[in-house]
Amino acid sequence: MPLPTLPTTDKGWLTVNYAIQVAFIGYVVFGTAYKFSWIKDVDKEDPKEEAIWQKLELHDPAKARDSKSADEYETESLKGWMDFKKRANKVTRQFTWFWVLAWFSWMLHYAYLLGKELGLFQQNAAVRNLVNNLNSLMFVFLFMTLTVSTSRYGALFWSKLVCLIIGMFGVEYLAYRLSNGNPVTELTFTAISGLFASVALAAFIGSIDSKFINVPVWLIPALYLYAAIQSIYVFFGFHEVVSSSIGPSMSSFVNKTQITVTIFAFILKAVLFVTITWILRTGRLVYFMIEEGSLNFRRDRNFAEFLDTIKIEETQLT
Repeated sequence: MPLPTLPTTDKGWLTVNYAIQVAFIGYVVFGTAYKFSWIKDVDKEDPKEEAIWQKLELHDPAKARDSKSADEYETESLKGWMDFKKRANKVTRQFTWFWVLAWFSWMLHYAYLLGKELGLFQQNAAVRNLVNNLNSLMFVFLFMTLTVSTSRYGALFWSKLVCLIIGMFGVEYLAYRLSNGNPVTELTFTAISGLFASVALAAFIGSIDSKFINVPVWLIPALYLYAAIQSIYVFFGFHEVVSSSIGPSMSSFVNKTQITVTIFAFILKAVLFVTITWILRTGRLVYFMIEEGSLNFRRDRNFAEFLDTIKIEETQLT
């Protein structure tokens, strides 16, 4: 059996790169991304848990403790602990679903790019931006699960946001047709898609940069770099539009840059996968959900007490 030969052209290297990414993302989607840790027996209270929930702020600090007896307050706190555990489990499941869907949309995106390089279908910028925007939306969802109380949100709420992205696809497709394929229209929507991807991923990375999760410090700049390079893809779209008007040396430089950035993105994608897998399987996500929820109550109470104690007034810099 002859050994496979190395690609000798920029197009060949890009095709191999996309094929590797599709294989890796498929492995993540169908093999590992759905596994996570959560709290067992949320309807029961283990006596060992009392040391945890007694330290937490489990209800609105506006409710005065002095107005209740000790037994009433403890019963309310215990009920609050049960509710906290249920909400933490629900949001953890939501997070895991969106994590799987993020990788599934990535697989669609790279399968589309691979198919384009193989000549299986014609390039369509609107379709490419649609799958990219759906992937970015999943990271918006992941960001929301860590920063907003999404336990009360059902499928209808999330579906409305998905419909918004699909509606954006319709607007882009219509604008492109009405402009008779104007490349400026294509590049404008590609730039918006790249910017959306950068902001969504950066917001998500910022949300996991919490002391309760305690991601290693050196990983955070690397993940932010991954968010930053999302916007570079508009540069490659611009190259595709004007490739006929630039010299062969510049075109070769852009192609090699695209290959390098895509390889770099693959490495950072693997780093993101390892990081989130570590968060999901070590129980750190559940710990974050409970501690962060308690902290929000405690923060509001402490801030109100701060304003009552220290007089604050607005002044002007002179």
